[in-house]
Amino acid sequence: MNILHVSDIDTTVKGGGINTIVMRLLSQQSKYDNLSLMVFKDFKEHENINIIRFSGLKDFSKFVKKERVDAVVFHSVYKIEYVFLAMLLKINNVKYFIHSHGALQKEAINKKGFGKRVFTRLILPSFIKQSTGVFFCSPNEIKNSLYSDKSIGYIFNAPGFNKNKVKVNKNKSNDKFKLTYIGKIDFYYKGIDELLKAVALLKNDKLELNLYGYGKYKDLDVNYIKDDDSDIIRLLRTIEKLHLGNNVFFHGPVHGGRKEAVFLDSDVFVLTSRSEGMPLSIVESFYYGVPVLVTDRTNMGCLVKKYSAGKVVSFSVESICDGIKELMDSSRVNLDMRNNSRAAFINEFETYDMGEKMHIGIKKNLSKI
Repeated sequence: MNILHVSDIDTTVKGGGINTIVMRLLSQQSKYDNLSLMVFKDFKEHENINIIRFSGLKDFSKFVKKERVDAVVFHSVYKIEYVFLAMLLKINNVKYFIHSHGALQKEAINKKGFGKRVFTRLILPSFIKQSTGVFFCSPNEIKNSLYSDKSIGYIFNAPGFNKNKVKVNKNKSNDKFKLTYIGKIDFYYKGIDELLKAVALLKNDKLELNLYGYGKYKDLDVNYIKDDDSDIIRLLRTIEKLHLGNNVFFHGPVHGGRKEAVFLDSDVFVLTSRSEGMPLSIVESFYYGVPVLVTDRTNMGCLVKKYSAGKVVSFSVESICDGIKELMDSSRVNLDMRNNSRAAFINEFETYDMGEKMHIGIKKNLSKI
């Protein structure tokens, strides 16, 4: 099949869950279909994927006809251009699918903001309804979506790793109990406000929370933070306000070998999100054999419980605080939980082929029409 993916990712920068997942998905799907990727920014060439830049509705229509596109996949939903592209596809009798990436969760849709409220109430319903179907990231994401009736299945976020590369650190003996967060510094979605309050409530000198990531800018320099990087500024001010300077440390973005070292030096990976599709960071934690502390809104709680790979808490300061304390008091964090976390990756993600799942899903649903 000739499949066109449309996404607002930036292929020129490292980091970002959706950046990583979309490119990994396409790399795998290229074994089954002829693929193109349309982006809205400057891009980096890819060996197996034809990447083009959006240059207007007229050129989009010409491309779809010239390449005899069988189906289009829109990644996420909150981009007004998608709506106009979808209209052109309907005119040209080309079916389109949506890969939600967590964008259709109730919390994501209900986030405050006048522009977003107008979009989600007046424009989004028709965009979803006219699609052939929606791919979600997990069974729980389907359950927690306002558009679960459009589901045609889920595709796990399964990054590619070298099977023999990792060496799980099973016998950590730090003086400090190290909690690690790696991801976007987003106070609302990632629940960083509640996490910091929980650490302040715990008041334990042996606890160390290390935060890695970026805010508005993926190329963030911690020595030069821009005035409009609001979540980073809020993070630093909150650390100071809650008197957490001896417990909480912000390090900026982390990649490559340094990122691996951070994982392996962690006691527990923490993600206290208000809303997620399926966080890539938890899969990475499983890969490195790091136990996790997650809220029940991350959509990963079932796997964490299934493998006893950490602790699942509700989204509240008190519950997060109790979860951290329980893990700090448990000698099993350095023993069984690390083995269990690694087992979760091996059993659920090591051989998982996202590209095959999407190929089958598109083919099956096109044949129904």
